[in-house]
Amino acid sequence: MKKAILATIDLLKILTKSGISLQVKLQVFYAVLQLKLRRKKQSDGSVFIRFFGKEFHVCNPADTQFMIKEIWLEKPYELYPKKGIGKIADVGANQGFSLFYFYQNFGDIRYTAMEPDERNFELLKENISAIPFSENNKPELLKFAAWNKNTELYFSGDNSTSTTNRNFSESGNSAIKISAIDFGKWLLENPCDLVKLDVEGAEAEVMDSVIQNNSLTCAGHWLIEFHTERFGDKVFQKVKSAFDVVGYTYEKRGIIGYFYNLKMSESVD
Repeated sequence: MKKAILATIDLLKILTKSGISLQVKLQVFYAVLQLKLRRKKQSDGSVFIRFFGKEFHVCNPADTQFMIKEIWLEKPYELYPKKGIGKIADVGANQGFSLFYFYQNFGDIRYTAMEPDERNFELLKENISAIPFSENNKPELLKFAAWNKNTELYFSGDNSTSTTNRNFSESGNSAIKISAIDFGKWLLENPCDLVKLDVEGAEAEVMDSVIQNNSLTCAGHWLIEFHTERFGDKVFQKVKSAFDVVGYTYEKRGIIGYFYNLKMSESVD
């Protein structure tokens, strides 16, 4: 009974959220309702849901509920201005919902999606097919973790929630091993208009590489999730100071830090 009451309250909060169009609220409501009921549940615990008229295959329904509500109701990835965005790197793309949000806002531009987790990566590939990208603009999908060097990493932490709340290390006993790339160097060779970075606590290593390789200005917009609840604000302060030096503006978006330089908002060729 208590669980049903909490679920009802959660759903009502979606419908009463201010500043969100009725269409978006109804779509989020329906997606979250499906995830709570877990209809079409598969033998591996994954679920198929309808969202904005498209079918998505997801694992970890509780995490997916949070993700959808955060992206579409809290709008941490909303940019201004929207013009001048021609290439986006979605680092930590998970199962593809942030990429879908960017598609809704920026359309059929060039996308690179980076996701190291095997299960998430397979769902990402599957879910990308639900988004009507043109044949010439299919997203580039990379099964790598962003890091400060080219190496192999190990997952540790809560294995029940995919990459969420995982820790990364260069050594360990975990059976889950992934390939990692030096993101700062990668970005020098692959400049973007926007980098979205959600790497579950590895932002210290990733941004160290970006700063050391002088690749901060390889993107005019950065959306970075800082896990200050787990690691304090030392990394955030270091990153903000580096962006201040190169003339970027900062805006807080919940746990997301939005750094941007509107003078650099022209599309990358």
